[in-house]
Amino acid sequence: MERRRRDLGNPLLRQPIQAIAARWGFPDKAHVSRLFRAHDGRSPREYRTGVARQDR
Repeated sequence: MERRRRDLGNPLLRQPIQAIAARWGFPDKAHVSRLFRAHDGRSPREYRTGVARQDR
């Protein structure tokens, strides 16, 4: 999960969340979102938005 989180927060990897999830072996975006939310308390999109705000 930490590697996926790092990729989502990396501004150089502005790929769709689905592409990052597939790279880590999760072809189903909904499944990844549920796992991420259970682990991190927010969706991958919410996480990515929060990281982008911190960089400002």
